[in-house]
Amino acid sequence: MDKPHLERYAGDVVTSIEAGLPIPAYVGGWNVGVIYGYEGDGSTALGRGYFGGDDPQSVPLKDMPPFLVFLGGYDDPPADTDVLRAALEIAVRHWREDGGAWGETKYQHGKAVYERWLAALDEVESIPDDQMSGFRHVSMWTYETLFNAREAAGKFLRSQAPLVDGDARDAINRAAALYEEEHELLMASIETDGARMHRFNGTEAEDWTREGLARERGVLARCAELEEQAVSAIELALAAMER
Repeated sequence: MDKPHLERYAGDVVTSIEAGLPIPAYVGGWNVGVIYGYEGDGSTALGRGYFGGDDPQSVPLKDMPPFLVFLGGYDDPPADTDVLRAALEIAVRHWREDGGAWGETKYQHGKAVYERWLAALDEVESIPDDQMSGFRHVSMWTYETLFNAREAAGKFLRSQAPLVDGDARDAINRAAALYEEEHELLMASIETDGARMHRFNGTEAEDWTREGLARERGVLARCAELEEQAVSAIELALAAMER
């Protein structure tokens, strides 16, 4: 991991770019960006990173984390309604299935995650001191991912609703409204004192308060309720799209 020696793929970078195929990669850090050009023999990439703005970054392959995706080519894109249907089906599936037992190589998602997270918050006083900072980090990271994802969910559904009409459109807009409500709730919580699960504004684990934990547990429990309602609306939309 420390020395992945990605410079050995310089020739593949050149071949891909010359074929008009960009390369998803970790450009400028551990977030996925895109390589769209190269310098010299390809051992230095030109790309844009997650936090790099619009200006191209010149990054030697040898300094990049171990992640390059070489695309095989282009296919005709599916119809917009087919993409929407697939996205809605994935959302329902991820919420409804528990994903099985959690492990180091297996993540849970959907309702099962809320149940596990709420249970951990209920028993937070039993977490050993040497594990509390890790629990805070996981909670913070998941919380931030959650409010970013729910903001995106509302925007995505609003943008896609015009693709359908009637009951399907109404149900998609209903789901969007529920995700928007959830996002507002999550954002309001990180602006208050106590157990703020936020990377920059939040308190450290040793400063978490009982009141703050209880409040954020309540926020997450309400979020789970809103998501259940949103997924039910999505299921109604899928059923209407089949009629």
